[in-house]
Amino acid sequence: MYLKKIFSYERDLSEYARRYFSDLKRRGYFLLLEDEGSGHFGVGEISPFFLNSPPAIAYAKDMAEKHLDFKKNFYPKNCDNLKLSTLIDDRDPNKAMSRAIEAHENGFSALKIKVGDRAILDDIYLIKKIRNIDIGLEIRLDGNQKLSLADALKMSDALAKDHISYFEEPLRDVSELCYLAHSSSILLAIDESFLNHFSIANIQSSGARYVVLKPSRFSHSMEELRKIISTIKELNMSVILSTAFESEYFSSWLALEVFHNDLADNAHGIIEKRFFDKSPIPDSPFTDRGHVRFDEVIKFIFNFDPRKLSFVKELK
Repeated sequence: MYLKKIFSYERDLSEYARRYFSDLKRRGYFLLLEDEGSGHFGVGEISPFFLNSPPAIAYAKDMAEKHLDFKKNFYPKNCDNLKLSTLIDDRDPNKAMSRAIEAHENGFSALKIKVGDRAILDDIYLIKKIRNIDIGLEIRLDGNQKLSLADALKMSDALAKDHISYFEEPLRDVSELCYLAHSSSILLAIDESFLNHFSIANIQSSGARYVVLKPSRFSHSMEELRKIISTIKELNMSVILSTAFESEYFSSWLALEVFHNDLADNAHGIIEKRFFDKSPIPDSPFTDRGHVRFDEVIKFIFNFDPRKLSFVKELK
């Protein structure tokens, strides 16, 4: 018999993040299942982005159940470091350049550069400037569905020789993605349009070669997530896992999914520390480094207890 407890938390958003959100805090929930007999417990997290979403709630419950039985659900040990990507969305080109150099120095493997908020020529100028410093980082673009087809083609043509890994969600009209995919030398990735527009059955019609997955947005369990990842891989498409403002605890579980699903060749958007003020979570495996070690993730999950955190309150 399990006791179920809900804990709410609030994370202070950084000054950097407050330009995107009217609220100064990001709120979420931990679900704790406690075995009345043994006192053992398991913890799941409900994404701040999808608090009332049935998949997010079900995913948290599944996480709590696996955490409760964590030793029996142990993950493979033949894994080393998980490569991480980081975000570049500074509007000031000089700040963006400094951020790119800092990311390289901290060992990140990929930069995701937000485009579509500046003039197209300004975006192109910035990307070429970052590429020209030759720091060896993979460059990805994210349009957040802001560009017209004409502007996306213009950007793709201008950057054709700049070794861009992929262009994520470039178009306002996602029905034009397939045309863009066949007209551009830059590979495409989908995120928001997965399931909103393209189902797993017709995902290839998007023309994309990458799929960015935020599990708490659509998946009811880790097993369901793994089936989706397996299907996407069978279609010769690559998967990038990404969080949605969850804590370092959720990010650690997602890191394990990278290893479990053999996705470690790519860098993943597991966490973006700049969106929050300094983390109050002790022993977080996510520092300013551009990678995270597998053994650190395991230890962190094994010892995690939200009741010890100052920013967490139990809901009675």
